[in-house]
Amino acid sequence: MSELSEYRLAICATCPYNQDNICILCGCDLAIKTLGPNEKCPQIPPKWNEETSSKPVRVSATPSFASGGPSVPVGTCIPCSQKR
Repeated sequence: MSELSEYRLAICATCPYNQDNICILCGCDLAIKTLGPNEKCPQIPPKWNEETSSKPVRVSATPSFASGGPSVPVGTCIPCSQKR
């Protein structure tokens, strides 16, 4: 695991959208999503983004919009960049 991935996973660990290491906003497995250098957090504003993840981020303990995410089959992690 890269230093970048560890940094991102530490942020995801505090996120209310992290359910059993799956992001409920995009449906991705966070252990895989955080490895991609071109991936970013799907929250608005993102808690982390592309390789600029060394910048400080604002972490909110409160979800910014209603609970529940898009309907994405769990276990089929498709990089968010390919879902669009």
